[in-house]
Amino acid sequence: MRNLVLGLALFSCIGWAQADQTNVAVSTPTANSVKLTGAPPTWPQFVFPPLIGASMALAGVWLTNRNNRTANERQRQHEMVRWRAEKKQEVLSRIGQLLVQTNHALHHTEWRLKKATQLRNAQARAEEISIADESSGRARQELYERLDELATVAGGAGFALSDPLWRRLQALHQAFTDATQRERNAATSREAQLDGLKTQMDKFLALARNELDALSGRS
Repeated sequence: MRNLVLGLALFSCIGWAQADQTNVAVSTPTANSVKLTGAPPTWPQFVFPPLIGASMALAGVWLTNRNNRTANERQRQHEMVRWRAEKKQEVLSRIGQLLVQTNHALHHTEWRLKKATQLRNAQARAEEISIADESSGRARQELYERLDELATVAGGAGFALSDPLWRRLQALHQAFTDATQRERNAATSREAQLDGLKTQMDKFLALARNELDALSGRS
C-alpha cells in the first residue's frame, strides 16, 4: 500500500514538471510573433519638413540682407550730408578770407595810387615818383592775384553754396572787378563806390555766417 502511494506521488510530480515546461515554452515569445503596427510615412512627410526649414532659412537671409542694405543706405546718406557740410564750411571760410584780402588789396592799391599822384602833382624828385609808381604797381598786381583767386573759388563754389549766397558772391566779385577798373556811374564818386562795395561784402559775410551757424547746429 505504501509503495502504491509513493508511485502515485512520483507520477504526479513528473506530470506537473512536464506541464510547467509546456507552459513556459508556450508563454515564451518568439521572434516570429512580433509584428509592426501602423501605416508607413507618405511622401509629404518626407518633403514638407525640409522644404519648410529651407524656406525659413532663405527668408532669414533675405531679411538680413534687406536690413543691411537699408542701414548702409542710411549711413551713405549721413556721410554725404556730413561731407557736404564740411565742404561748405571749407568753401565759405576760404571765400571769407579772400574777400577780406581782396578788399584790403583794393584799398592798399587805392592808397598807393593817391600817393604816386600826390608826388607827381607836387613835382617831387623823379626817384621818389619812381619808387611810388613801383609800389603802386606791386599793390595792383597783388590785387589782380586776389581777384583771380576769388574768381576761381567762386566759379567752383556753386555745389557747396545755396543759390542766394552764390548769386551774391557772383555780384560781389563783379563789384570788386568794377572797383579795380574804377568803373562807376557818372553820378557816383569813388568814395561812394568803395563804401557800397564794403556794405555789399558785409551783407555777404553776415549771410555766410548764418549758414555756417546753421551747419554747426545740425552737426
